[in-house]
Amino acid sequence: MDQNAKLTKVMCETARMGAEAVSMLLNKTDDEGMRETMLSQKAMYEKFDREGEKMLTDAGQRIKKQGPLARAGTWMGIQMDTMIDNSPSHLADMLIQGSTMGVIEITRAKSENPEADGEAVRLADAYLTEENENIEKLKKYL
Repeated sequence: MDQNAKLTKVMCETARMGAEAVSMLLNKTDDEGMRETMLSQKAMYEKFDREGEKMLTDAGQRIKKQGPLARAGTWMGIQMDTMIDNSPSHLADMLIQGSTMGVIEITRAKSENPEADGEAVRLADAYLTEENENIEKLKKYL
């Protein structure tokens, strides 16, 4: 598999995981501002997933869907983490941690695929920019 596809796959997987986690957290708050921030973040993840998947499909590649055990693990972790505290501050903390993990994964993928170029790098860089903006937006809830 070429380095453009590898980088794009990591970006898609990271975006899908982010969208799943935000979806699971949406019903944990009644704070309208937090909900709007979360919906915006979810839409961003879905946009990058669609763009990356199209690039991969055009290149004859496929991406694996997250398995039910991985999804169940994410769901269980979120349930446990929000059982006692589902305040906007705590949700923002959780989302910032997830976004930071996404930044690390994409940055690592870029380093491990130095020959990636063109659309793959452009998309990864745009993802990093928007993910860092998400972190900044969430800081106001801390």
